[in-house]
Amino acid sequence: MTIKKIPVERLRPGMYVSDFNAGWLDHPFFLNKKTIRNAGEVSRIAAAGIDSVFIDTALGLDADDSPTAEEAAEQVEQALTEAFSGNAAPPQSFAESLPEANRLIGSARRALQELFTDVRLGNSIDFQTAKETARQLAAGAARHPQACLLLGRLNRSDDYTFRHSVSVALVLGIFARHQQRPDEEIESLTLGGVLHDVGKMKMPPAILNKPGQLSPDEMRIMSRHVAAGIDLVREAEDFLDPVAFKVLSEHHERYDGSGYPRGLRGDEISPGGRMAGIIDVYDAITADRVYRRSINPAEAVRKLFEWSERHFDREMAHAFIKTIGIYPAGSLVRLESGRLGIVLRQGEGSLMAPEVRVVYDTRCLSFITPVDIQLAKSADRIVGHEAADKWNIPLERFLA
Repeated sequence: MTIKKIPVERLRPGMYVSDFNAGWLDHPFFLNKKTIRNAGEVSRIAAAGIDSVFIDTALGLDADDSPTAEEAAEQVEQALTEAFSGNAAPPQSFAESLPEANRLIGSARRALQELFTDVRLGNSIDFQTAKETARQLAAGAARHPQACLLLGRLNRSDDYTFRHSVSVALVLGIFARHQQRPDEEIESLTLGGVLHDVGKMKMPPAILNKPGQLSPDEMRIMSRHVAAGIDLVREAEDFLDPVAFKVLSEHHERYDGSGYPRGLRGDEISPGGRMAGIIDVYDAITADRVYRRSINPAEAVRKLFEWSERHFDREMAHAFIKTIGIYPAGSLVRLESGRLGIVLRQGEGSLMAPEVRVVYDTRCLSFITPVDIQLAKSADRIVGHEAADKWNIPLERFLA
């Protein structure tokens, strides 16, 4: 079996698509694998904003001179390393931050669960709760950014919509502060993150809570959640400021115009909308769903880097990667020594050398006594990233 990556322009009937390379897009097919049967299906893929796919040459026609999946990944890795070879921000205090960050995230999730449930029952948005939650998340983003990024990847078994909203809001606050935006704007962006998916509470419960992948018709219905959210905030007696409103209304717009609901393009999308679009995708693809396993945060960064050539504001996507790192907190990485470690936070001086907690030795296929290593001061180095389930490593066990 040979998997190759090809641009959509080279896709032909008879080829077998093994991955649409766009798990975050509402691509026009029910499954993520299929044989292309006619030119119309190619047109539908292109119209969905997908610019490249992976094909399996053992199950369909080949594409000569196209890179294999491994070669394509190496190209992305090289470009990413070249683009982000500079210094990292100074690391923050960490161990003492974890308990407070854990309390903050838990409290925010409970508050949003109550708020969203009230909306589902037909009540108006409780803006007082939303704003207070946003204020606390923005403050937490300022005090404990690395701990919040790490813990936001864990304890993800609760309702996806609530957890996702807290995570998007929190990371928006971290990203905005890294860009040195004013405090008032940071709180507005965070509030937009808190409410960006509130319209989902007006979607049919059978679709919202479906324990499986949505059909194309169900996806079209779900895409209406943005319009539903806009209606909810406009009907409310309280006021949602323009920055927060743009996060809610534009987080599914795409820089190339392939997004929804308005198909905005480039700078027609507000800075907050562009930021939220990047973070919404990053959080979505790193979260487990019933129908799809999450991907390693480090792999998600490489996807964002690749997609920034078309779907995202390139400079803003690169700024986001600098914020969370090439190997974000919660990533499982393989070291040159053969050990596996969990990234705790960004290291001192280099995005390529975070602080990791080593927990497993692939040479003897066994867990080892955990030890924290600052790779910037170690002879060991990262040589790749790994999926935790491949090695049956329960990340939460080593970060409690």
